[in-house]
Amino acid sequence: MQISAPLNFSLQIDSAPEGARSWRSGQILQALSLGSDAKGLARIRIGAQVFNARSSLPLPAGTPLSLKVVDNGETVQLRLMPPPPPESPVAAAVRAALPRQDSLGALFANLFAMARPTAATARPPAWAGAAAEVLARLPDRAQATNPRGLAQALRNSGLFLEAKLATGSGAGLPLVQDLKALLLNLKRALAGGRDAPVATRGRAQDAAVAAPRPGTGEPSPSPGAVYVPRPPPAPPLRGGQPRPQPRVQVRTEFNPAPAPVRQQLAGQVESALARVQLSQLASLPVAGGDGVQWLLELPVRGEGYADIFQLRLDQQQRQAESGGRPVWQVTLAFELPELGPVHARIRFDGEAVSTCFWSERGATADLFNGALEALRRDLRQAGLSVGELVCRHGVYPGATSVADAGPVIRERI
Repeated sequence: MQISAPLNFSLQIDSAPEGARSWRSGQILQALSLGSDAKGLARIRIGAQVFNARSSLPLPAGTPLSLKVVDNGETVQLRLMPPPPPESPVAAAVRAALPRQDSLGALFANLFAMARPTAATARPPAWAGAAAEVLARLPDRAQATNPRGLAQALRNSGLFLEAKLATGSGAGLPLVQDLKALLLNLKRALAGGRDAPVATRGRAQDAAVAAPRPGTGEPSPSPGAVYVPRPPPAPPLRGGQPRPQPRVQVRTEFNPAPAPVRQQLAGQVESALARVQLSQLASLPVAGGDGVQWLLELPVRGEGYADIFQLRLDQQQRQAESGGRPVWQVTLAFELPELGPVHARIRFDGEAVSTCFWSERGATADLFNGALEALRRDLRQAGLSVGELVCRHGVYPGATSVADAGPVIRERI
């Protein structure tokens, strides 16, 4: 039960334990009502101590109270504070997913390492088929650089799984190609064995990782342990900007059969699903908004690794400078070993397209600038007007956004 009416309590210091004398004016105390009688005498537990108070309203036993110290003089005056507003379902879902999320790249690196022939000398575990299906369905570079293939990869990024199910468009082949559906299938397969219960990522898993490799700062995999790189990438949150993620490639083969490896891998699958869920929550429509924003991650398969491309797609309605047409803006971030961290921002208003690249390596900026005329020609051949085309050497100016500044959770005690 919550009590929201303004209420004053009076505590007599002469009958109160010494603990009340240490309270400060303005301090907020968390209390629990132990009940009150018809004369307005209430008993309240604050910490380990019980106090008598006079109340103008009945206080049923078990009622949680938030009390502010108004006066700590001869008579202690406490005021009942209104309960905090209920947390929205979206905020609650974000709060639950944040501590569980982790890198998609680390999971794929481990799956690739376990799929190598040297790692499969033992009898393949029952979940090996589900793991192989995840890797096989990842788009490769040829698909990701083809317009139709890229559109399909975006649809199957996991961002739209529930929307497909709701509309019935996820039946059959499109559903089994969806990344979130594939990860859920792998999660079920990992949980279906006869080993010990699946453990989520935590201290036990981290302890199984060996000391950092010399000169890299990243841990080396110990035999039979799943590789967990540190630190994890920043979580995808509403209003946040895409960030480049370096390639994760494990050079040590693992035996996927032992139960501890299966448990650790299950924890990484759980973390990857939480990250996809955060992208979905960040992409939900906002009340009163005039457009859409999608934030997603696209893994692209290579030879024994997957590169992670993070995208943010914004559609803004009623743009006067575009003649009232919707304006699309795509921000892309990736990091390849041969290029380093790269950002790209593409703006399209239905007729003209402008693109700006940012590279943290000077050699990459020179490489991109040398290819811009060819890009301009290709865009014009596609029937588009071309605005700005440039590559700048430096850090993307939107790397620190409003959503990225400061902690994502604030606790007040």
